[in-house]
Amino acid sequence: MVNNSTVHRDNAIPLCSRGFYGPIHSPLILFWLFIVAANGIEIALMLWKETLRTVSNRFLVSLAISDLFFGVVAMPLFLVCNINRTILVCVVSTGFIRFTAISSVFHLLIVACDRYTMIVYPMKYQTILTRPRATFLITLTWCLAFFSSFIQLSWYKESSAFTDTREGGFLIDKIYFLFVLTVFVFLPLLLIVFTYTRILIISLRHILSVRRRRRNLHQPVSPIVHDLKGTFVLLSMMLIFVGCWLPFFLLILQDHISETFFTLNSGWSSCLILYLRFLPPLTNPLLCAFCKQDFRRAWGSFIRQQRLSVRLNIYSLVSVSGIRDKTLSTAVNDVTNAEGITNGP
Repeated sequence: MVNNSTVHRDNAIPLCSRGFYGPIHSPLILFWLFIVAANGIEIALMLWKETLRTVSNRFLVSLAISDLFFGVVAMPLFLVCNINRTILVCVVSTGFIRFTAISSVFHLLIVACDRYTMIVYPMKYQTILTRPRATFLITLTWCLAFFSSFIQLSWYKESSAFTDTREGGFLIDKIYFLFVLTVFVFLPLLLIVFTYTRILIISLRHILSVRRRRRNLHQPVSPIVHDLKGTFVLLSMMLIFVGCWLPFFLLILQDHISETFFTLNSGWSSCLILYLRFLPPLTNPLLCAFCKQDFRRAWGSFIRQQRLSVRLNIYSLVSVSGIRDKTLSTAVNDVTNAEGITNGP
């Protein structure tokens, strides 16, 4: 006989979290391939092209490493959790997903502050944001993300197999989640929104002033979208991250406080919220590679070099083949002539 509480819990579990389900989980494999390939290419471009190794791009490549880590570690653990339903694997999977999410939030905050410093203090930027300071910020970001994500494991005993359902354990978890969501998610997101708002206001003032002077001097004026392209790329990364992760964070917050932010009418809605998280690690490198000018130039240069290398290899093979055929034909003619002389009158 099946317990009614068990049935209720099973119905409360989203369809995508009840075990492996082909139509839902199979596309994740394709997502995984694209995430690994896109972020791997961005990191490879940074290592290959010396001109890309600027302080600003160091933050973007560190974000790419975080996204690559999400694809290489967090997504496979998520799939294994849904297939095997092992508690330990699911807890570690949740920890790694939370780790990459917090890491992304802090990376986006650093990128926003970097952009703000570049626009507000252009003459002092090189002295304010030096490479040692950038390395310190990146290291601090990774340490904070790791500490805040896995400290939860410290109050679980291994013998309990993460199944401690005492009221004290629930209370600690509730305080922990509320603290993490407030300090490491919502507060940085508010700072990012404030920073980009300031960036847009200052950029628009500067651009309108420059355009006004160029018009007075009867000089050509570029479209305003072109002048704000770099800011729009970083702003798009922030908006995509917020749009894909915020419903998930609100869903977690909803489970820990007595407030309802939204109601899910079906299991597919829960799956959509859960899987929107996998979109930012794919869109971040695509926005950098195809919209950011320096990465786009490096990518075009890499493609041209690869095409030239292929053409040279083909040409060398054809040339070697032609020389070999010509040498063989000459040798055959020499042998034929020698035989003719030997068999002559």
